[in-house]
Amino acid sequence: MNKIQKIRLFFYLKLFSNKLVKTPRGKKVFTSLWHAAWLEKKYAEKNEPIIKKYEKYDRFSTDLLVNFLWFFPIGTMRIIQNNEEIGLPVLNDFRIKKVWENDTRISEVTLLTVKKRFRNTLNIPLFFLMKGLYRISKERKNEGLLVAADKRLLFVLKRIGLPFEAIGPGVFYEGSITIPAYISFSGLEEKISRKNPWFARFLSIKKSR
Repeated sequence: MNKIQKIRLFFYLKLFSNKLVKTPRGKKVFTSLWHAAWLEKKYAEKNEPIIKKYEKYDRFSTDLLVNFLWFFPIGTMRIIQNNEEIGLPVLNDFRIKKVWENDTRISEVTLLTVKKRFRNTLNIPLFFLMKGLYRISKERKNEGLLVAADKRLLFVLKRIGLPFEAIGPGVFYEGSITIPAYISFSGLEEKISRKNPWFARFLSIKKSR
């Protein structure tokens, strides 16, 4: 990364921030934002009850917004902790190979969206969402993370340094070919530091020696 790119990146980082959804108003904004993005990408149809599908996971979910200039929500992410009552969307909807040990220490990331006009801004909104995801996962001492990802999204996640591995066949699901994938937190910090040192520093991971 040259000097001009570093200056540009530093500038962009100052424009975004994460915010946990804690109020009914925040919840309304969160739902409206991800639903609009899904309609635009054809992951859902207008009259399809997709909102109700994800509402049933509300009690086990932590929702996160990424804001532009601190006040304007432009991206969403939901972390659902595994539970005995209703499980996780990936576990309920896909045929998968279990590669983890403790069912209570895994979660799923879903409803990962960024407004169209911000999707090419050096991936900064996505970086902020991943930082929030990493912090929350560490606080919960989770063993790993599941995702049902569109092929394009899975490619982006791997490109920025997150070594997700497919744990089942891709199927047509919610509007696109979707692959169930898993990332283990064991040794993850070292892997990210090798693959993407800048991203590791952004996540507050010390560079491995």
